[in-house]
Amino acid sequence: MDPEVFDTRYLPRSQQFEAWKQWYGRVFDTVPLRPELQGFEAKHLTWRLDGFAFSRVTAPGVSGRRSRTLIHRDSIDHWVITLTKRGTHKVLAGDIVAEPAPGVPLVQSLADPMESERSDYDRVQLYLGRDDFREIAAVMDAARDVPLDSPNGRLLAEYLLLLERSLPTLEQGAAQGLKDALRAMVAACIKPTADRIVEAATPIRASRLELVRRAVERRLRVSALDAAMLCKEVGMSRSQLYRLLDGEGGVARYIQSKRLVAAYEELRDGENPKPISAIAFELCFPDASSFSRMFRRQFGISPSDVRGASFGRLIQAHTSNDRLLLKPESFGDLIRFL
Repeated sequence: MDPEVFDTRYLPRSQQFEAWKQWYGRVFDTVPLRPELQGFEAKHLTWRLDGFAFSRVTAPGVSGRRSRTLIHRDSIDHWVITLTKRGTHKVLAGDIVAEPAPGVPLVQSLADPMESERSDYDRVQLYLGRDDFREIAAVMDAARDVPLDSPNGRLLAEYLLLLERSLPTLEQGAAQGLKDALRAMVAACIKPTADRIVEAATPIRASRLELVRRAVERRLRVSALDAAMLCKEVGMSRSQLYRLLDGEGGVARYIQSKRLVAAYEELRDGENPKPISAIAFELCFPDASSFSRMFRRQFGISPSDVRGASFGRLIQAHTSNDRLLLKPESFGDLIRFL
């Protein structure tokens, strides 16, 4: 699924912030935190689906304000769940001041006046239309403006990161199932009950797998990586971890598979000069021959064949097919009809 893209980097530097300001203008008034800097290189990607939208934004520091005047002028009232990946984020909503740390979700409503301030940042946001998510309205409204700094909030954060990774390859026909999973997952993480946790079993498992996947990929080159280290890293018991990865072939097999995938990516890079033996050693394989045997078992091709194909340009990296919109519809128009 292709996102809608707004990217100021392709505009003259003198026009970049004004374009960004106009893009958000019907929803937020924006001011750069460092107006003395020339240029404002920022990028906004939005995936629109039935009843909800997901966005990723990378931008310099900025302050924003959604005033009552803007709300009366444009009555978008979606809920939005924000996850800051990099940078600081401070929000003022009525008498509430919230400063969620990176990795901590925050629920807000565009029906409320608010002010925010961000340093240079990278964030993802999930917009939920009230009509399509009315079954969880009470849950969403009760959670407004309070950072979800809890184990369940961490699960929701992992699910948002999983969405970010998965949406570019999502088939359009899967949107309805995703909406149902979102509804269940958000309710279970914000206001968990036994019934909600059962209903959200599938997305909860997906979030836990994402948590483990990212922990494994951070430690791929650590030879001591094992079940005990993973349990400590992700906050799971040994039995929970083994149940979670049972369908993946077990903990040791899962770690090995991720290391082999990392090796494949290095080998398919025609500009990577490392010898195959060095790649195997860095990824904690005991020797080149056992690495080659495991590699062929997983991919049906030898490491040297992958390396040769990459040099021969037979294996091509995926290229982005984002659509560059220099004069797109506004952000307000983009999310209005969820």
